Amino acid sequence: LIEEEQEVTRILLELAHLVHDEPGLRSTLSAVAELDLIGAKAALSREWQLARAAVAPSGDFELRGLKHPMIEHCVPNDVVLDAQRRVLLITGPNMGGKTVTMKSLGLAVLMHQSGLFVSAATAKLPIVTDVLVDMGDEQSISENLSTYAAHLRNLSDILEKASPSTLMLIDELGSGTDPSEGASLAQAILEQLLLQGARGIVTSHLAPLKVFAFERTDIQNASMGFSVADLRPTYKLNVGQPGRSYALAIAKRLGLSSAILERAETILGPQGATVEKLLENLERERETLEHDAELARTARALS
Repeated sequence: LIEEEQEVTRILLELAHLVHDEPGLRSTLSAVAELDLIGAKAALSREWQLARAAVAPSGDFELRGLKHPMIEHCVPNDVVLDAQRRVLLITGPNMGGKTVTMKSLGLAVLMHQSGLFVSAATAKLPIVTDVLVDMGDEQSISENLSTYAAHLRNLSDILEKASPSTLMLIDELGSGTDPSEGASLAQAILEQLLLQGARGIVTSHLAPLKVFAFERTDIQNASMGFSVADLRPTYKLNVGQPGRSYALAIAKRLGLSSAILERAETILGPQGATVEKLLENLERERETLEHDAELARTARALS
């Protein structure tokens, strides 16, 4: 038995030496690894039902039916960034899908540049030199860094690197400080980013930014759909319309006392109430137009 084990060891060592001295070993292993990677990419594309993205030399981002590949039953949305609409400002209630939409775009760009297919029905993407991100809370006790200071540090880095060849993803711009000062600083940052030719998605709750986006042609308002009747988000991206906060509507639906709601409306003031009412009317008109368009499509299909 011992002699048999020794012979097996001798043969294995001899074979190992033969393989080690083979001049084509490294190139063979490299080719096998490359084939294995290609196979893994193909398997992932089939499992996640991904699509091949075309390269857009113009620098435009065009994704139809964009989804986050790791979220089950994710609602698909269309995201388009071009020379005329370089920045998408997404507003609306919390947990409505703003951050997921932004992450979906960033993930699609990184997957595309890694040689992977992307989670969309169709896609055209440029090759970017950098993905500039300010997302989440990076406050640090050890570094004596507050939430606001952490955001400012990230934004400073983004301003330094932003260009037409980069993608920026900024979540909750202007948050973490006084709303009026935060809105002023956020607008100044957006103006500079647009001046540098940056493209990307910015999310915020600040009303002045909605007005700012409305007055410019290179940044477009957008919002995530929300059903007040059901108190739940629809996760549908509505491009061209700023989003409402729904704070008072949700509070009323949840049974908060009318006295508190009336006091909140008084504190909000006529200007704030007018903005919310305007957004409400715009949303109602959009829903009516979508309903009429659906009826027209149905009628044409039946004729």
